[in-house]
Amino acid sequence: MIPIHELLNRVRWDAAFAQGRFVIGYYDRVDARMIQVPVSRVQLTPGDHFAFHVPDADGTTHEVPFHRVKAVFKNGGLIWHREHQAGNGAARPCLEGNADIERRAPGAGIACRTIRQ
Repeated sequence: MIPIHELLNRVRWDAAFAQGRFVIGYYDRVDARMIQVPVSRVQLTPGDHFAFHVPDADGTTHEVPFHRVKAVFKNGGLIWHREHQAGNGAARPCLEGNADIERRAPGAGIACRTIRQ
């Protein structure tokens, strides 16, 4: 599997591949839920292979470690995925179908939320 920072760099620098709408889903451990955000809102720092920055709806910028990214979508289709480890160590799917609403993933205790452009 391609490392997430390399995939995000490809979206940034490969014009042919980057055509489309990209969304990442990352796990927010403070809120204990998945957050989906358009890649256009992700702020990458050249040479930083640890984290990226993303502003929330209130304008507060958050640092998100790359290992918290669990999914990448292109035009609504899943193109990259990493399982989420629940608190008990069991792998759980990290995705929720409709990102326009907030809801609990069945049995996982994780909610999904979308940050709009």
